[in-house]
Amino acid sequence: SIASYEYFKLRGVPFVKPLPLVGGMFPVLSGAMSVVDCTSEGYRRFRASRFSGLFMFRQPAYLIHDPELIKRIAIADFDHFVDHSFKFSTKMDPFLGRSLFFM
Repeated sequence: SIASYEYFKLRGVPFVKPLPLVGGMFPVLSGAMSVVDCTSEGYRRFRASRFSGLFMFRQPAYLIHDPELIKRIAIADFDHFVDHSFKFSTKMDPFLGRSLFFM
């Protein structure tokens, strides 16, 4: 449903405007970009923010920009981020498949 795409708007988080069904993944599905390029584009678009959001299909995902916030999440708050719903394998993407945030 389109209502799920209100997630970031309701929270005041800057986000890449999603397309129905595919969210922000159309460039990946069309072969125009890799997943890394697609998420990097979202990061660049909202560089001035501490974090931003994008939709991987209908699933909201945060992009963390602020190094101090990344450090806090990776160390102090890591136990709160154990249920990652979007998983990458090393076959899908060698870089992201080894990323701490997609394990």
